[in-house]
Amino acid sequence: YILSTGASGSVDALSYSADVSQQHTDGFSAFNRERGGIEDDGNETTTYSGRLDGKINDHLRAYSTGRYTRSYT
Repeated sequence: YILSTGASGSVDALSYSADVSQQHTDGFSAFNRERGGIEDDGNETTTYSGRLDGKINDHLRAYSTGRYTRSYT
């Protein structure tokens, strides 16, 4: 399955966004089952990301982004 959600908005000269997504798979055995391969190589990955964007003046904006990913196999 894949799940994803996010939000964004702005207050005065500051804009922001935040997102979270998760992906899960049961996987399959990459090793031939006839030779003893019994594990499924599943995976679960979660990603968090965000952005801040600020207007400094009419000609200049500054922004910062970040992303963190955690994965289990």
